[in-house]
Amino acid sequence: RLLHLINDALELSRYEAGKMQIIPEVIDLRALIDAVVDLMQPIISDRALELITDLKEAPKEVITDPFRLQQVLTNLVSNAVRYTESGSVTIACRTLPGDRWLISVT
Repeated sequence: RLLHLINDALELSRYEAGKMQIIPEVIDLRALIDAVVDLMQPIISDRALELITDLKEAPKEVITDPFRLQQVLTNLVSNAVRYTESGSVTIACRTLPGDRWLISVT
């Protein structure tokens, strides 16, 4: 946990200093979301929650920084699990007009 907090503080410092490096590439978005689900599964199981994914309208590939996207998505899912006492957490992704896309965690 302490290492996670230190890394978060360093990331924030890099961002504020304008030194955060973004490396965009074409990625398989569904595979990245599946990786986050696999990573979070033990925590979800411990809390007796269900993790639902709704990817039927998700784009197959997108251009983004996979490390940063996985970092953000893991943080959002982690927070959702932390503050959900019972029930489920849902990750949904869909394509929007104009070559855009959306991920939501509820």
